[in-house]
Amino acid sequence: MRHEYSVSCENGHSQTLDATELEELINSGNYSCDECDLDVELDSSITLECRICSDVFDVSTLEEARYTIEEDCQACDYRGFSDQSIHLPHSWYHYMNEYEWMRSGKDIKVLLRKNRKDYWEGLVHFCNAKEFVSIYNDGHIRCSNTGYFKVPAVCLTEAPFDAWGDFKERHGDFGFVFQKRDVIKAGGSPACYLSEKLIKSQNKYGGFDPTLKPFVNLLRIPSANPGKSKHDYLFERESRTPSNIYFKKTPVFGVILGEFTKKTPGWKQIMSAAMNYEEVYASSSESN
Repeated sequence: MRHEYSVSCENGHSQTLDATELEELINSGNYSCDECDLDVELDSSITLECRICSDVFDVSTLEEARYTIEEDCQACDYRGFSDQSIHLPHSWYHYMNEYEWMRSGKDIKVLLRKNRKDYWEGLVHFCNAKEFVSIYNDGHIRCSNTGYFKVPAVCLTEAPFDAWGDFKERHGDFGFVFQKRDVIKAGGSPACYLSEKLIKSQNKYGGFDPTLKPFVNLLRIPSANPGKSKHDYLFERESRTPSNIYFKKTPVFGVILGEFTKKTPGWKQIMSAAMNYEEVYASSSESN
């Protein structure tokens, strides 16, 4: 929902602004009309809110709004919270301030194996920001055709933290993290990589059971298959599920967030996902 506000000058020139645009105007201190030399002013009073204590402040002018934001919430200052906390509800700054206030790293010790930095009990579905927002809104990850048989599956990786850079570069720097046990309960399993010889041998003896097809992938290394193109994705350390992953049935352990700004479509959902599920950081593994 777009929360809109109106400002205008005495010559009747008006502008309609969303919450983020209005808070930026307030904080700028420059209220000149875009069409004349007069200053613009609020067409009606607005309500600011402290994101810590939820106290509200009704203001009727841009200057009063600026003063209120700069002064901070006196009640929270008295209790020791000195950070800026008053914003226009639904603005980027309001959500970002709340997000940073509540932000915390997910405790992933339960997923780590002692003395095994190459292995952990997590599985990640990497994606870009647009896909992340869509998945969060839908509450599930949709499967798509993949593997040797091009049948539907959701792809995940058990790659450890120091290998995330490659996945982020190829698939996107956002992601959803699951526990392996929950993915296995949902019918998931590590993907199976087979050479052409083994696939032909299996087909010779009746083919693959349909329930196995989502997990089968071709493995072909040029040095072992002269004249044929490489088809080797062992490095992905891939697991799959043969159907959609629904968050109500397969809980999200945590999320991985890439860079995003107020210009990123769906930034509110990105912050909401972070606060609902908490963020998993690669650096968290260093604590083990």
